[in-house]
Amino acid sequence: MAQTSAFDPVTQDDIRDLLTARSAPAVSIYQPSHRAGPEAEQNILRYKNLLSHAEAKLAEHGVSNPQKVGILQPARALLDRPEFWRHQLDGLAVFAAPEFFRVLKLPHEAEELVVVGDAPHVTPLLPAMTQGHFYMLAVSMESLRLLRATRHDVEEIDLPDVPKSLAEATRYDDYQKKNLQRHPTSRAGVGGRTMQHGHGPGDEDLKEEIKRYFQAVDAGVCRLLGVDGAPLVVAAVDYLIPMYRHVTSYKNVVGKGIEGNPDQLSPRQLLERARPIVDPIFREPVLRAGDKYGQVVAAGLASCELPEVLRGAHSGRIESLMVARGERRWGVYIADDDKVETHDEPAPADGDLLDLATRQTLLHGGSVYLMEHDEMPCAGPIAAVFRY
Repeated sequence: MAQTSAFDPVTQDDIRDLLTARSAPAVSIYQPSHRAGPEAEQNILRYKNLLSHAEAKLAEHGVSNPQKVGILQPARALLDRPEFWRHQLDGLAVFAAPEFFRVLKLPHEAEELVVVGDAPHVTPLLPAMTQGHFYMLAVSMESLRLLRATRHDVEEIDLPDVPKSLAEATRYDDYQKKNLQRHPTSRAGVGGRTMQHGHGPGDEDLKEEIKRYFQAVDAGVCRLLGVDGAPLVVAAVDYLIPMYRHVTSYKNVVGKGIEGNPDQLSPRQLLERARPIVDPIFREPVLRAGDKYGQVVAAGLASCELPEVLRGAHSGRIESLMVARGERRWGVYIADDDKVETHDEPAPADGDLLDLATRQTLLHGGSVYLMEHDEMPCAGPIAAVFRY
């Protein structure tokens, strides 16, 4: 059974894999979940209720009892897996169809939702896809930590074959002992030489040793993260951040760092300080798509009219699609006749037309962004920028 952890964020490829499952009817179940504590017991109760809702919706679609049992059997089997429920994130997505079953744990809270249709309902997955992951390098004279994080989670990962302190890098065996005896940790130098706290090291030999230390660290970082390419935030006292940035070969070191002695910060505290630094980075593609809409709409290369957006999605014309969070438009789109019918309440044959546009855009290689209502470039729940 495929699952997603906080450090394996949902990608557009994951969603495209879901959409290649051609069997129908497809059941999509979303729910918020609690990671631990007394509230975690609610996860199973909520899931049971949603399974009952899914069974009722399958009946509305004319699915026979034996078919319903077969489709939902793998989903019901999760109820008998206490280990599964002990390790939850903030949201849960379950997809079931004839000969198809997929579970995704989401690092964001998901609205309770059950949808039965011709394909999995994927729009609520978009926040997990766009949040991404990043790294934090917490480096001081005395210690070194590499941490992998999402907006909600952080874990320390091993950085092999790298000196874990300046003392180890310069082979001063008595370095820590001398510093502990002579100076407070944050002000100590190497071998008794004093750091000019707040202004950087004053000893040119010491600067060169720090440079070599950072070069060794950076070599290990590049070996481990070079293929990944995710943003890297450096956490260090203020004068060490530009020194590391000067020697690094890693292509995605973030310009702003976490200033201060990182030895005094827990992984969770480092994450809290990193969020305002990385949030604008992950939001940049969303804002860029909205800006482009305003630039090209007058030329007919953008639209927020649902029929036109659906037409563009099915023909592969959409470069970027923006969908308002929490919105749905129930109805039917007949591509061959280019005909759209919308209804205030979903009929058995209806699907969410916003999700249909999302699926078709992704299948044709376009990008899709879930946006807050006040971020949308127009008043409607959907907006598209066309390739041509």
